[in-house]
Amino acid sequence: MEEKVKYYLKWKNTTVGVVYTNDNNEYKYIPDIENIRKLSKEGMPATLVIMPQREWKKTMPQFIQKRLKLNVKDNNKVVTDYFSIEECEERTER
Repeated sequence: MEEKVKYYLKWKNTTVGVVYTNDNNEYKYIPDIENIRKLSKEGMPATLVIMPQREWKKTMPQFIQKRLKLNVKDNNKVVTDYFSIEECEERTER
């Protein structure tokens, strides 16, 4: 089964985790523990992003799902906590 990068979860433009997808449209989330430790010293709320989802599931972690809804263009909500989710334009295999 082929595994591809779907999203990069970032805080202040530094990657703190990666969401992967597979051929079955399932997801897993792998946090970048080293970056999370460094950024938590700068005030990043690590508890939101540190828990991995190592098994393939039909849904992504709840925090990421909620943030994707906020990332929708034409959304009038303002998010001020430095988190962003960037879709991977090129399908990078892991």
